[in-house]
Amino acid sequence: VPAGDIGAAIAALEAAFPVFDCPPLSAAVTDSASADDSKLIRKVLARRFVQALGEAAAAAAMLATTSSTGGCSAGVKEYEAIGEDEAEQEEEEEFEEVVVWCFANTSSSWYEYPAGADWPQFAERCPDLKARVHLAPSGLVNYSLGPQDATNGSLAGYWSLSGEGCWRVLGDSAHPTQVTLEMCQGLAGQGPAGVQLNDKRAESVAPFVLSIDLGRCVRVVDGDAEEEEEEDAEDEEQ
Repeated sequence: VPAGDIGAAIAALEAAFPVFDCPPLSAAVTDSASADDSKLIRKVLARRFVQALGEAAAAAAMLATTSSTGGCSAGVKEYEAIGEDEAEQEEEEEFEEVVVWCFANTSSSWYEYPAGADWPQFAERCPDLKARVHLAPSGLVNYSLGPQDATNGSLAGYWSLSGEGCWRVLGDSAHPTQVTLEMCQGLAGQGPAGVQLNDKRAESVAPFVLSIDLGRCVRVVDGDAEEEEEEDAEDEEQ
């Protein structure tokens, strides 16, 4: 991707579709899956897409650097410089919109990742701690913590801490698959059991900002709604 060429960056991303691959599951995972869990389809970011995203983000960063340093020669009319800045800003926004669309979930999907490193205070009481993240195309995020053995994306019958906030892409060429969650209301719900069995209790987490790498997450899709997810993606692409 030519440095500073956002149009080429977007074209390279589109050429790298599909965004996700379905890795083969081990026999152990397949055999141990419950009836509900076996209906779930698990995907990861495709290596080809991640590589294209890194190159595109680098091109976008180069454009931003060039814009911030000015570069208008003497005698160039001010309105021409302003027009160029506006065009570049529109290109940057278009690039960000494409990345948001690539990462965002549909109503039938969500992300999961082992969250013990992010939440050691809960991992002490729940070693198999898992986070579930739903990134809406609108920029809203739903983030929840719960045990690994909760299936089908539901925490019914299990402890759960959850909250809503906003998310945005970083656009960092060094970490192209990272997104930032801004949880202005924190998390609330029922925490994991303490020393006493079934000693679950109401807990909350203060507002926080958290960066997560979607390259380390699994995108989970309800198998019954896989066709719906694909149709939503096609609608967005048109």
